[in-house]
Amino acid sequence: MNDFTILKNKHKKNINAKLDILADNILVKVSCHNYISYNIFDGDVLVIDKDAPLCDGAKVFVRLQDKEFIKIYRIIGDFSYLQTSFSCILPLEIGDLKYEIIGIITNVVRDFSKSMLN
Repeated sequence: MNDFTILKNKHKKNINAKLDILADNILVKVSCHNYISYNIFDGDVLVIDKDAPLCDGAKVFVRLQDKEFIKIYRIIGDFSYLQTSFSCILPLEIGDLKYEIIGIITNVVRDFSKSMLN
């Protein structure tokens, strides 16, 4: 089962882009509990900007070995790494991996119907 479902991949500009944060972004629905450490929960929708510049510390939506993940993009010296939110796991050097950084996670739309507050 996939942990993510792509809901929207819109390529045309919205005239009222100031009010529509979704213009030119990808929406991805999370269907797992693996990203609680990122404050991302089952049922949340991620807004992913494909055109945002990569910077150290950005949360990225990435495809590794044909599976999607959320990772933290790190630049250490001349090398790029993908890191989990757990400090006990070493960052993964991405130089030799089959990977695609789909975009940077710019917003998380919370599904309060599945909130732990209920």
